[in-house]
Amino acid sequence: MNGELAQAGTLVAYGNAWLSGDKRTRDRILDFENKSSTFQYVRSVAFQDDSGQSPSRTVGGWLESLDTGRFKRLSLIAGTASAHIPFINQGLWGIVASGHDMVEAWYGQWGVNRVDLQPTATNPRSWDVVYRGYRRPGTFQIESQSLAARALELRSSLEDAIAFARTDDTLVTWVTRFEQTLAAMAGSDQPTIEYHPDMLPEIGYSPAARRLLAIGVRAWCFGAMGSWNDIRFSDPLRQGNYDAVTARLFSAVVDAIREAVNAFGTAAG
Repeated sequence: MNGELAQAGTLVAYGNAWLSGDKRTRDRILDFENKSSTFQYVRSVAFQDDSGQSPSRTVGGWLESLDTGRFKRLSLIAGTASAHIPFINQGLWGIVASGHDMVEAWYGQWGVNRVDLQPTATNPRSWDVVYRGYRRPGTFQIESQSLAARALELRSSLEDAIAFARTDDTLVTWVTRFEQTLAAMAGSDQPTIEYHPDMLPEIGYSPAARRLLAIGVRAWCFGAMGSWNDIRFSDPLRQGNYDAVTARLFSAVVDAIREAVNAFGTAAG
């Protein structure tokens, strides 16, 4: 799972619970940087306004700055331009705070900080993260479909990937992995969100939303060397078919994660 996307989604999910006034969430936000799994490798976080000033260096402080009555909701925005995102700061995702007459978009930049880093540390905090906010008057409407529609597209795209992988013996491990993801989708048990089981707060999300997010995270197979999107073929036609399957899968996975995270407090979410 991409750490930047996971962290942005977590901030949206807990941020909406915070804005709803839930006391348990507000208590959890205290020292959130040391509680959330999406911050386990983060040394520092800062939230800057569009002038470059950093009025807050904690998640709690940032949410307090939004909780002024002007902003009502946070949304995860996640573009689907390309599955080839092996390096940091290449994903098209961010956070939008919206109200009746004001919109503020936040985009994170991750940078390595190895100062005083112990080479033998088992859980090195080596990243400094800066979220830069851009405010403008107006309203914001995010693209949305039902959780069921996103789940259907994710299932179909996984089936396409399985069909393609079965045409090449070297891809057999991907067949197994994708089939296991489909099995989890069809199972009766509520699947755990891999890597980040604490990504959603206790309130605000239906079982369907939690399931879609868990399956979307399990279906994530994109990154650097050894990932699904790292495969190459000498045959141009075969490469083209693979690229089409990969683009569809990437879009379906990102859309599922975004839809699930943005389902806070909705009738279906």
